[in-house]
Amino acid sequence: TFVATCVDFYLQPGGNFGFVMPYATLRARHWAPFRTGQWTAAAGQPTLADLSKDAWDFMNVNSPPFPQANSSAIFGTKVNAVGRRRRRAQAAPLAAIQTVSSIESVNPRMPWDEVRPKLTYTRRIARQTARSEAYADAFRNGATLFPRPLVVFEEPLSIARGKVYFKTNSGKGVWRGKERDGQVEQRFVKPALFSRLLLPFGIIRQSYIIAPFAENGNSLETGLPQGAGASDFLRYWDTANRDWRQYSSPRPPHTLLDQVDYQGKLSSQLDTGKPEKLVYNSSGSNFTSAVVSNELILSHTLYWIACETSEENHYLSAIFNAGCLREFFRDACRASDRHFMLLPVQNLPIPKFNPDNQHHANLAAQSMLAHQRVAAIVAERQSASRRIVRNDILNNPTMQPILAGIDQSARAILPNYCSGG
Repeated sequence: TFVATCVDFYLQPGGNFGFVMPYATLRARHWAPFRTGQWTAAAGQPTLADLSKDAWDFMNVNSPPFPQANSSAIFGTKVNAVGRRRRRAQAAPLAAIQTVSSIESVNPRMPWDEVRPKLTYTRRIARQTARSEAYADAFRNGATLFPRPLVVFEEPLSIARGKVYFKTNSGKGVWRGKERDGQVEQRFVKPALFSRLLLPFGIIRQSYIIAPFAENGNSLETGLPQGAGASDFLRYWDTANRDWRQYSSPRPPHTLLDQVDYQGKLSSQLDTGKPEKLVYNSSGSNFTSAVVSNELILSHTLYWIACETSEENHYLSAIFNAGCLREFFRDACRASDRHFMLLPVQNLPIPKFNPDNQHHANLAAQSMLAHQRVAAIVAERQSASRRIVRNDILNNPTMQPILAGIDQSARAILPNYCSGG
């Protein structure tokens, strides 16, 4: 509103302008109308702008030049709303962005002659976005599996007579050094997945959580059996709950159960009625997706959907892992420098899966093959880091025909959003 008002009030047609803006101006979906260059003033008369000059993206400058860390700059020219012969002139949308990166440390106190050689510029196209009507509202965020020292561990120390012996993970802040040793009945231990364990078309391993739910999905507050078969768990959970009240913020949620099942994000995963789930990471350097077992409890670092069929899950996984869409996810689907959140389905118009569509069916079939191959690669590289395994997946000769087939079909159904030939 401020930019449109200033351009409307203070510039004649042909006048130039530049504004420092929030970083979201370049990417966020709710800024899409602004990026068109056609703005409606309070009186209803449109203000038209030519935004075809390259905008500046400062996200990769290690000490940004403006007080707001996540900032950008846009440039434009006011366009006369009525052109020659009374024909309406056309606004020009944002077309390209210069990403400014610092190759050496800089700070706002340096003179420009000293800063200039420390910066590099990379030009990219400003990508258009559109909502997926089929999937934008279908994904859910995973459970808040925090604090880790109370609920998360990597591997059981041992399992004997139906009981799991464990040592929980270390934590941060007030939870540093609060990890716990203990034992609980095996039915209260569930496999879990965090984004740090996610690979393209697979997972490197799973973690485990101590979950306050019985097999039927009942929680401590809705009829969990007492006494025999739950005594060790109840003893541990009572201690963990006291720790939560002692070290957590006084604000809600007030109990550990309310925390890990905040807004039903854990219990909703226990009874989907489907054998599989499709997941993707909510943040990170790379956008990644996989189809995983429904038994896995997903962390809030993941978003998920349980589609009606396995083929539909794999169809989505193929699209999310398509190499030709990697630039789009990186450039047009970030809410910040790291977070994807729901933007991959809010900004990419993924059509509803149709098994009778050849390209849809091919994406599903190729994803199934990719998951099989990735499982074999993970088994071969058990001690390797996630980064190394990811590189193996993307560069493995047996994966190349699969990835090429996925790219071919992705370009066929989403041609305006794919990069490369």
